[in-house]
Amino acid sequence: MLREGIITFFVDSVILSLGNSGGSANLRANVYYSIDNYSTSTAMETNIVVPNSALQQKKYTLNVEVIEGQTLLIRVYPWLNGGAASGKYFNLQNVSIYGKTTGTAVVNLPSLTTSTVSYISTTYATNGGTISADGGAPVTVRGVCWNMTASPTITNMSVASGMGTGTFTSPVSGLTEGRLYYLRAFATNSAGTAYGNEISFSTLATLVVPTVTTSAVSNVLVKTAVCGGTVTSWGGDPVTARGVCWNTTGTPTIHDSKTVDGSDIGAFTSGLTNLTANTTYYVRAYATNGVGTGYGGQYVLITKVPQSDTTIVVAEDGSGNYTTVQAAFRAVPLSYTGTWTILVKKGVYYEKDTLSAGKINVVLLGEDRDSTIITYDDFGDRYGSGNPGTSGSFTVAIDASDFIAKNITFRNTYAPQTGVSGTQAVALRTQGDRHEFINCQFLGFQDTYYTWGGTGTGRSYHKNCIIEGTVDFIFGRNICVFDSCRLIVRRNGGTVTAGSTDASSLYGYVFRNCILASIDSLGYDGVAVSSFYLGRPWQNSPRTVYMHCYEPATLAAVAWTTMQVNPTLYAECNCFGPGFITSRGTVSSWPPANQARQLTSSEAVMYSLSNIFSKNSAVSSLIAYDWMPVNAGPQDDMPITVSVGEDRRAGGIPEEYALRQNYPNPFNPSTTISFNLPKTGFISLKVFDLLGREVATLMDGYRKPGMYQEQFDASHLAGGVYVVRLKNEVISKSIKLLLIK
Repeated sequence: MLREGIITFFVDSVILSLGNSGGSANLRANVYYSIDNYSTSTAMETNIVVPNSALQQKKYTLNVEVIEGQTLLIRVYPWLNGGAASGKYFNLQNVSIYGKTTGTAVVNLPSLTTSTVSYISTTYATNGGTISADGGAPVTVRGVCWNMTASPTITNMSVASGMGTGTFTSPVSGLTEGRLYYLRAFATNSAGTAYGNEISFSTLATLVVPTVTTSAVSNVLVKTAVCGGTVTSWGGDPVTARGVCWNTTGTPTIHDSKTVDGSDIGAFTSGLTNLTANTTYYVRAYATNGVGTGYGGQYVLITKVPQSDTTIVVAEDGSGNYTTVQAAFRAVPLSYTGTWTILVKKGVYYEKDTLSAGKINVVLLGEDRDSTIITYDDFGDRYGSGNPGTSGSFTVAIDASDFIAKNITFRNTYAPQTGVSGTQAVALRTQGDRHEFINCQFLGFQDTYYTWGGTGTGRSYHKNCIIEGTVDFIFGRNICVFDSCRLIVRRNGGTVTAGSTDASSLYGYVFRNCILASIDSLGYDGVAVSSFYLGRPWQNSPRTVYMHCYEPATLAAVAWTTMQVNPTLYAECNCFGPGFITSRGTVSSWPPANQARQLTSSEAVMYSLSNIFSKNSAVSSLIAYDWMPVNAGPQDDMPITVSVGEDRRAGGIPEEYALRQNYPNPFNPSTTISFNLPKTGFISLKVFDLLGREVATLMDGYRKPGMYQEQFDASHLAGGVYVVRLKNEVISKSIKLLLIK
């Protein structure tokens, strides 16, 4: 920008916001300014106590003169009082510099480029441009101009598309079929009109079918394969459907088996399903517009022959095939088409394990959830100790698709240490697609469960699991459903989730019929857990929803806290318990207000497993077809759309908890115990002797509302008085039984 005379900027004030998102309460900061050189800095304020999980606005009066050619430098220096540098938690936002200028500027023409023409039809096309600099004065009009000879200007045909700098798109209409046109972007300010580079294009003589290419076939298995294609030209008319089609005879069309994978031009991925084993198929991509359907080239695939199911045993005492889980993982063949079951006997396996990508169809089956434990103590210190980052701090990493784990515990025993940075310690890290975790435990402290999705968004289903941690202990990008799980917070002020959902994903974390709880005793650091949060947004466009979940009194009233980004959706639906607040979605303390809210009825009906796990739930190279977890029944696919109160009015749901006296009583050797549950949740029904020793477990798990009966067979016990206890986070009820022998 050329100037006449000397331009002077008189700076009268600087405003900025400082914050500490989840870091130490000892975080401090110093704020300095200088002209041109940091070495001559002047302190505006020092030893600022940076607030935790909040932003504090600071305003400073400067009265500083900055002459043309000079640079005003503002420096904020964070430091940790009485500890090592953290390097992680400091936030600086909303920096504004205020003042006035003197002098007169000479304005130049704007600088801009012309975009490539797209969506060319017979009488219209789409174009635009990018204005990189305004020349020193506001751009008052911008757009594109065209004619049938070179060097078009705004005196020829043109269309305006707003004002200001940046990228814009313009519709080009009123064209003639089959003619050559020249086109340029333009931008106007007070100095005049500037033009971008010139490009040429020809309109179509007539509308035609789209042009599409077929991608190579991959991941061919017994019943599925992956293909896709790219629509390179729309033919002058909108593409309404695209996908792949296949048959067993050759030259397939859309009248054979097919997928529909969106519309418009561009690349897409398709999943072929319901194929027959050991069969030759012919497949090609297609794209349809108003004229008809165009096809890509044809590929041939042969589905695989199913291999026999295999079971191997891991036992630390040497009685199985392997003594470590990692050795069993290494033995899994690549792309095995049968089910490869790894049965892990009871024991504590101290090891760091990885199931590599390509080792599909694995079932990891523990002999007993509470006594079959894979454990390690790595942590993610990235600041000098040599330990791995967060994604490498895992105890177990599952990088393969089509994986199921049952009745097993994943644990990381490393707890955050005072003065030690980077203490993320992941118990389980996952990537790949179609994972199931049934009756498993995930035990740890910070960052217990990393739904990483390092190779792209994947889908996971969790049922009847227990997940414990201190802060952000469920985090990552994958689409995950947690059905009937128990979530236990082990740190005061802790957060359950830290979402990082991709912007293209329709769902993120979905918790259904879960129990939220804080640890019964003191937290991991000896401090009682008096409050915790449902989550905070970590990266990208996080989405987290709690549906019909029990919320304890220790859940903070606001329920959600802030982090680096604003969430796309943080919501609840039909939750209950002493910590639930109906109006939570309207709290003004959430920035911006109303980001956290209650789902509407029309939104809630979309949260069926079929929708959440459909192939359209995310744009990901891993998600090629719809998926329904093996361990999900028809009732699990139903969305949660009716509150407990509405269920009760429909009949059959008790109004309150009840534990009735057994019948018969006295008894020998068996008796019936009846009880009522008014709400969904975890429940335990256990029998104790008079010394308080547990002698039988009749129920310990998730149950829906209803009236229940359990049989107690005491044929193995001595005669006497016993106590039956019905217990969960809400109630504890007991009755006495008399066994006569």
